[in-house]
This record gives sequence, C-alpha cells and structure tokens, in this order.
Amino acid sequence: HRLHRHTWSAEDNCFNHWWTNIYANGISTCNRLIYEFESLEGVDVAPALAELRALRALYYYWLIDKYGNIPIVDDFNGPSKPFTSPRKDVYDFIEKELLESMPNLSKETGIAFYGRINYYTAQMILAKLYLNAQVYTGTEQWQKAMDACDTIINSGKYNLSADFFANFQADASGSQEIIMGVPYDQIEAPGFEIHLFSLHYSLQQKYGFTSATWNGICFQESFFNLFAANDIRRNGMLFGPQF
Repeated sequence: HRLHRHTWSAEDNCFNHWWTNIYANGISTCNRLIYEFESLEGVDVAPALAELRALRALYYYWLIDKYGNIPIVDDFNGPSKPFTSPRKDVYDFIEKELLESMPNLSKETGIAFYGRINYYTAQMILAKLYLNAQVYTGTEQWQKAMDACDTIINSGKYNLSADFFANFQADASGSQEIIMGVPYDQIEAPGFEIHLFSLHYSLQQKYGFTSATWNGICFQESFFNLFAANDIRRNGMLFGPQF
C-alpha cells in the first residue's frame, strides 16, 4: 500500500534491494570489467569499453530516477564511501558517458546483440534521460528526446510487432520491437520471476509451478477498466474467477 500511495520510507526492503543491486551487482561489475579491459595490451578494447560504459550509464539512469542525488563511482579502486553528487551532476555524467560511447557502439541488431548495448540502446537511454530532464535538472530537453527517438525510428531496424503478444513469448529474440532484451536461461541465467510475483498464492498449484507465487504485482481495477471489452490486450490478461 505504501508503494502504491508513494508513502514509502528508507526502511522499505525494495528500495534497499535496488540500491544494493544496482551498485553492487551492476555498477561495481561494470567498473571491474572496465578496469580489466583497460589493463589489456595489444587488443582493441574500445567496443567492449563503450558497451560497458553505456551499460553503467543505464544503471545510473535507474539510480537518478529512483533516488535523485547519488554517489558517482566510476573507478573500481575508488573510495568505499564516496560523497553524494547533486542530481544535475549525475545527469551530466550519464549524458557524457553515453555520448562518448556512441562512436564505438555497434549499429548491428538481431540475435548477435540481443541483451547487449548497441548504438540504438544508448539512444534509447538518452531519450529517457532527456524526457525527464526538467525533473532532473530544471531544464527541459524535449527536442533532444525527440531527436534520440527519431534516430531509432528512422534507422528502419525496429518496428512495432503486428502481433502484440509476440513480444511476450518464451523466445522473443526475433522481435523487431525489442531494443534491449534480457536473455534468461534455465541454467546459465536464471531469475525470470514475473510469473511468481504477479500471481496469487493459489495459482502455484493451478499452473504447476515448483516455486511459490507471491501474491504481488497486479492490475488496479480502475486501470484494468480503461481497456475496452474488445481490446486484444485485455483479453490476453489473466482475470476473473480462477478455479
């Protein structure tokens, strides 16, 4: 209820979880890999460094959006307790990292770059950053947001799927609608849990899940009722009495 009403506090677990997860598992890993790549000799590491810097910028975008003023840590050997930077400085850092990375990011799409940062992923992150620039910095950047979106659209490499549900199949790697997917694998990359945290406890037995469902995220009735009765998106949802 506190999350829904925007009355959360620092003690709410999900906020501590995301803070720790983004810094420890995300940014720290990027910094470590950047440090290791930069130590290599006789190898062109520019493409790898560009991907890592842009991925790190995505983590920082999530941080600036969730928390505002945050510490900027861009050195694997940096201080363990860095000072907090103003939100405007974090915004400038994200923009700089993306713009400097773009010349070395591939414009290739398809399965080879599924789950990886390419040029258009960086443009997408920029578009989201610019879209909220007025909140982050006090200055609107609508034109820059539009330019970044147009770069993606005009590339001709992405399109809306004719089948809305094609983007939600177990294997959606062929979708032209997905700019950056998250590739899960039952052995190498487990952790796909949407079916768990979005279903009622009793539905574990109905659908034969080995893991417990959490009775978590679901539609609010008022939002569900915004969909017309003949909307295919509505009729593809799980709703009504379950047996």
